[in-house]
Amino acid sequence: MKLFRIFIICISVALITSCSESPDFIGQEQSPVTEDVYYEIVEDEHISFLDLIEELFSQSGPAEDMASFKDQVIRIAQQNNVALRSRLGVEDAECGYRKIVYNYISTDHQGQEITLSSSLLWSGYYIEDVWHDTDPDDICLLEHYTITNDSQSPSESYLFESIAVGNTLVVMPDYIGYGKTAELVHPYLNHALCAENSLDALEAGYCAFDQLHGGSLKDEWRLYVAGVSQGGANALAVHKYMDTHPEYAESWNFAYSNCAAGPYSPIVTINMYYEKGVLTYPVLFPLVFKSYLTCYPDILKDVSEDRFYSDKYLDIKSQVDEMLAGKNHDTSEINSFIKLELKDLFDSSIELSEIRVSDILSEEILDTGSDLYKMVYKCLEANDLTKGWSPVHKIKLYHSSADDVVPYENSLTLQESFGAEMVTLTRDIMNSDHLGSSGMWMLTLMLGGI
Repeated sequence: MKLFRIFIICISVALITSCSESPDFIGQEQSPVTEDVYYEIVEDEHISFLDLIEELFSQSGPAEDMASFKDQVIRIAQQNNVALRSRLGVEDAECGYRKIVYNYISTDHQGQEITLSSSLLWSGYYIEDVWHDTDPDDICLLEHYTITNDSQSPSESYLFESIAVGNTLVVMPDYIGYGKTAELVHPYLNHALCAENSLDALEAGYCAFDQLHGGSLKDEWRLYVAGVSQGGANALAVHKYMDTHPEYAESWNFAYSNCAAGPYSPIVTINMYYEKGVLTYPVLFPLVFKSYLTCYPDILKDVSEDRFYSDKYLDIKSQVDEMLAGKNHDTSEINSFIKLELKDLFDSSIELSEIRVSDILSEEILDTGSDLYKMVYKCLEANDLTKGWSPVHKIKLYHSSADDVVPYENSLTLQESFGAEMVTLTRDIMNSDHLGSSGMWMLTLMLGGI
């Protein structure tokens, strides 16, 4: 309930700050996209703020619990529409968003061409049921958090963070394994591949925007990269690409990244789980192992997936696999299923929300000296963003020291590696858990800008 109240505040702020009438800007003459880029428009829809509120509240839990909050937000939306009408001098202007779903070409883990999906979002308003685009100030390449239900992918839904980044052109890719490619294994914690797919989505999305939008970006537009949780690490991977390809970064007017609660070092993340001995997010392991077996066959050659798991987990593995493959269960449902099946409720040494790492992992993978662990370590090391490069642009981090899913040590390690001058770290003063701090990060974006 507390987290949803934060989201409601976030939406309220967005309603107040995102609907101002844009001045007439002339976009830059030189496009950042230097080659012909394929894209296919799949959907082009508009949604009013009031309808968006209805959709967001429909996902929020029992209607009776949310009724009073919903009424407050609707009143704010109506007041905002009144202000817009006054500015435009018309009687029925109504704020909203335009969402574009498009397909584009990228590459998979084998370097083969693949068609992926993504979404674009920008603000506008209706007058007498006729839609009018407003001009975005900037571009935000926004990386979404971990999902296991395809209905939560950007092309299939509206996500809270997409309305948290101000008056920007939002590019939000699905990644491999969702949207257009929902039948495929998602390359979880393969940061480089997700970054490559995201940059291809950015180029195609810009071209689609250029075709469909009636106005332009302002002269001084900048590109920001942002994300929370898995999205935070993917955003940093995009940042790494920009800073190791300076001409590309310059062509996109890259400003900086704003990353929250991300597993920037999968090694740090896994080691902290090993050290603590318990975890609240057990779906992490099947997501990682399926991803790495798919993406790194040369490293994990002839390794059976069963070798990673305890006998207890193997008893339920087929059911978890079915839930992951179906892409119709969210992470909380899968985590709850695993915990209920594996947890020894008579063990008073751990919380009801946790299970032992040894309940899910085999003795072989828990042995850091084993060949199996060393192979997985190579995969983890290939995705460690805390070393092997030098940032040129600033990195903004947000994290809670009480994060129970992605350890705070990820952010500390990143800052220690590159220095406080390049990496600023804001700690969640509420000391929230992972989900709560994700909501607080969105609130800080809405209140302070990206």
